[in-house]
Amino acid sequence: LSFSPREDDVMKRKPVRKVSLLNAFDTTYILGLGACAAVIVLGSFLYFNGVDGVSQRGVVFVILALIQPFFLIDLWVSHQSYIKHWREFTRPAFIGAFIYPFIILGVMMMTPSLAQIFKLEAMPWQVYVLGIAISATILLPIVLFTHFSKRLFTEE
Repeated sequence: LSFSPREDDVMKRKPVRKVSLLNAFDTTYILGLGACAAVIVLGSFLYFNGVDGVSQRGVVFVILALIQPFFLIDLWVSHQSYIKHWREFTRPAFIGAFIYPFIILGVMMMTPSLAQIFKLEAMPWQVYVLGIAISATILLPIVLFTHFSKRLFTEE
């Protein structure tokens, strides 16, 4: 709770009568955005099939791993407006948690001996940056979902 931004309308909502692990919003969020992530990963796998000089498995590994920090953006502000809560993204804890996977995975994927730990081939930095860009495409479904879900779901 210390990291979550303030919710102005929390006292206007009806009290939760039934305690459950996941409400309708959470279930739809997980299933819908999980499906979007799967489409991105599988689409990338098919796209990079047979591309010379690019390890198909390596790129897919990078995309799958780096989709996670983009989910952190939405979770950090508890599905609220990114613009309204932009200062939350300047906290050192967020910056560290967001950037750390990019640095560690980048070093690992560009160092042949480290890439071999996962039975992958090292990749040039340009391919790694392309993997980051493809991973970032998950932001569009996240933004659309959180925007439109406010109309579809009422907090239980």
